Amino acid sequence: MNIVVGKHTLESLTAGMYLSSMVLYREYIQNAIDSIDDAVEKGLLSHNEGQVIVEIDQPGRCIQIEDNGMGVSQATALETLLDIGNSNKSLSARRGFRGIGRLSGIACSGKITFQMTYPGEAIGTNISLDCTHLREIMIPGHYEDYDLVKAIESTTSSTSFNVAVDAHYFRVILEDVTDSDNILNRDHVANYLSQIAPLPYNRACFSWGKTIEEHLIQAGYPLQSYQILMHSQSRQSEQLFKLYSDEFMVNVSRNQIDSMKNIIFNNIYHEDGTLLAVLWYGQSKYLGTIIDDKIKGLRFRKDNMLVGTRSTLNSIFKEERFNGWLQGEVFVFDKQLIPNARRDDFEATSIYKQLSKQLSILGTSLSKEIRAISNNRNLEPNSFKKLSLITNKSGRNLPTKYTILNLATSLSIKEKLLLEKVFDVITKTCEKNQSEIIIKNILLECKPKPF
Repeated sequence: MNIVVGKHTLESLTAGMYLSSMVLYREYIQNAIDSIDDAVEKGLLSHNEGQVIVEIDQPGRCIQIEDNGMGVSQATALETLLDIGNSNKSLSARRGFRGIGRLSGIACSGKITFQMTYPGEAIGTNISLDCTHLREIMIPGHYEDYDLVKAIESTTSSTSFNVAVDAHYFRVILEDVTDSDNILNRDHVANYLSQIAPLPYNRACFSWGKTIEEHLIQAGYPLQSYQILMHSQSRQSEQLFKLYSDEFMVNVSRNQIDSMKNIIFNNIYHEDGTLLAVLWYGQSKYLGTIIDDKIKGLRFRKDNMLVGTRSTLNSIFKEERFNGWLQGEVFVFDKQLIPNARRDDFEATSIYKQLSKQLSILGTSLSKEIRAISNNRNLEPNSFKKLSLITNKSGRNLPTKYTILNLATSLSIKEKLLLEKVFDVITKTCEKNQSEIIIKNILLECKPKPF
């Protein structure tokens, strides 16, 4: 049985939400910050006063997400809940535009309660959804005469409560939560939100945050960040930040740390001159892949919300692994660039194809830069120390074809075979010390030139 609203089934409307239960946090937080934006626009609070609180009660199997945004009036509460898939949110102005996000907790909860107030009203509204019964209705072959609205209505109850007339909030309470995908684990949730949510940079460990914010202001798109707090019974309240860091591990066994020495910006424009996106990435020594998955890779952001994953932009690089050598973000601004239903990429529009083309050009350039630095490092003193050890070993000839292949990584096989013959001639006609110097100088000349 397919529960239908318009041309949509419940399965199609919720497609992608249940790939991971963790996405319920994304959906509810998107709605929360949209509500905060509404309150700011109406002068109810300043942007800095907006706040989202995520509270996890792991022993009690309960999750609560609350914002102090506009809330919902008593007169429109039920209508708002039942208007699934037909949200009045503007595609260009709001993040949770598909209106289905309020159902994202159905798969992992026994019950969801939406508790809402509205400024100027002394009555608040509780709307409870029996998720267990709704899931039964969704089983094929059951309740064949139900459409989506009827299914929601039959599993929903509503009550009211007295509240201060100036109160304004919206609270989502999930009870009897099944802890799939660690959605009741505070640390896992904090790490997830620190990557996907529209958070500020942590100035304590990422000194480049201010530079990024200033560049976006100059571009005409100030960074939209929000105060999101994590609560739990066992830990103190914690404000969440993006996890980018000036220093980062690249080799655990060697305890090798790399660090950002500069930050590079690329403004990407439409053919008509309007700004499509702004990309930033950190320049480092490029010693290797960043170990921490939470910060590695260029990442898409729309309205400062993550789109896709750390791997989504791998394809713009000549060697996909090089995306893991970088920290960076691509802030997308054009209103026609719309995240798809699963929010794992953008809708494949012509303007997105144009953006992808320009990003591929930048990715190719970055691939060359990283490859050149890596090759140069292979021919630096450590490589020549190895060569010296080889050449000074008693009874051993100067570099063979195989050692040349290892040391001169920027050369083709044919070039290396030719060098082997040249080295043979030098070894036969020159003194040992002199031949070693000549060979080292030849290898230096073979180093790749910077791009």
